[in-house]
Amino acid sequence: FAWLLRTLAEDNIKDAEFQREEEKQRHLNVIECLSQEYTCIFIMDWDTDYVSMFDMNRSFPAFERAIEETHSYKKAISLYKQMAVYPGDWELFGEETRFEVIKKNLGEKPTHYVTFRRFAGGKEEYVQLRFAKVQNPDGSLEIVGAFRGIDTRLAKLALEKTDEN
Repeated sequence: FAWLLRTLAEDNIKDAEFQREEEKQRHLNVIECLSQEYTCIFIMDWDTDYVSMFDMNRSFPAFERAIEETHSYKKAISLYKQMAVYPGDWELFGEETRFEVIKKNLGEKPTHYVTFRRFAGGKEEYVQLRFAKVQNPDGSLEIVGAFRGIDTRLAKLALEKTDEN
């Protein structure tokens, strides 16, 4: 009888370890999916505004530098807005990138994104900043954010969609 109980306990432990590994793999798959399409990937703690870089390729140096200096999402996004966001988009960008707005929207749908213009290399370009909620294997939540440059046609469609909401 003791042998049977020990075998069942070992099986339960193996099942729990397997489930934790599967959850961890799903978490990494979400980040990997974002990284295929996006650059400058960062991770925020769900409960605080602590932020760290996941992938830096220097395509968004102002934001990457702000994160490295502050490790505060609120400070980094504010600095980025002042340094790189087109002034005509400051109001929209400021509202849609607020930590509280992101959390609220991610509580209602799987992703939240903001389309805006930035100055890069002396030129104006359209950018999309996308956020997704990710649950860690330990049950804690994080927000993954990532930037990508988009062409003018896609940007106009995204901005029209934003105006409708």
